[in-house]
Amino acid sequence: MYGISEQTIINYQSGYNSGISYADSRVNESSINYSTGYNNGYNEGSNKVTIDGESVKDKMELSTNPNGISVSTLPYDIKNNDYVATVAVALNNEIHILGGGSNHYKWNGTNWTSVSTLPYGFEQSSAVVLNNEIHILGGGDKHYKWDGNRWVQVSTLPYTFGSDINHSGSAVVLNGEIHILGANYADYDNSTKHYKWNGTNWTSVSTLPYGTGGSVVVLDGEIYILSASGNWGPYTQYYKWNGSTWIKLSDLPYSVVNHAFVVNNEIHILGGYDGQSRYCYHHKWNGNTWDAVCGTLPYSFINSIPIVVNNEIHLLGGSNGTSDYKSTNHYKIPKSNYTLY
Repeated sequence: MYGISEQTIINYQSGYNSGISYADSRVNESSINYSTGYNNGYNEGSNKVTIDGESVKDKMELSTNPNGISVSTLPYDIKNNDYVATVAVALNNEIHILGGGSNHYKWNGTNWTSVSTLPYGFEQSSAVVLNNEIHILGGGDKHYKWDGNRWVQVSTLPYTFGSDINHSGSAVVLNGEIHILGANYADYDNSTKHYKWNGTNWTSVSTLPYGTGGSVVVLDGEIYILSASGNWGPYTQYYKWNGSTWIKLSDLPYSVVNHAFVVNNEIHILGGYDGQSRYCYHHKWNGNTWDAVCGTLPYSFINSIPIVVNNEIHLLGGSNGTSDYKSTNHYKIPKSNYTLY
């Protein structure tokens, strides 16, 4: 193998032994730094060799924390009491966080830098990316977009979408159109509404099967809504919109609060809260039932923000509902926990 010996990859400083040799099929040969090699253990080359899709540097960290890799400290406190007051989107392989007042920062893989001041201070609004531009929706009926240089008002939302720290509605992009679904769970008049934006007008699409302020994701051209019904649950409902009707699917395995996303073309759910217990579970949908994913989360929590960048799951801040808020944490979940079982 290009003259590299079939020795076990070891961090000679820490004694870490990955149990995987250079000859192992999971080692990505193309990413090996042949100039620095690997025989001297934990060095700059460890960022350039990947095993199971992860750098050996990350593998070494996982030897002490197998459920998560600490990535950074967030640039500001993203909680508000027990609730998240920030949203996140991925744009051009960078993470943007927006909220906590009028903050807007981005993560380029190394550092957090300030990008802009938001046009309004919002909590529990939603954000989506459409045509390489970030759209923020909420704060009542506001709708703005970031064109890369400034915030531009786009429209007035057709109803009060979200204006406090509890649960706003959710927004997704489907076929080049923005869909907004639900509202704050206490806003019974608006919590079952579903509208879409075609670039010019908002039009009504459907009536949701229940009042929701939960998670919404898109997979294979269909919209899925997960959890949120009434004040603190039950958060176990699960439906999909096939373009003409809402279809009920299998109940969620536990109560989930705003922690659904898509990675590897599969829907995942994280954490949760049922009014009494907080969870560090991680499940994915196989099309019929929910499968448990290997490993647990780095900490039990509600109202953290999951975001997928470069096919990696990042966890941003959040609160577990106690004095231990975890509000500036930034972790990523090991790929081996959700791709190799």
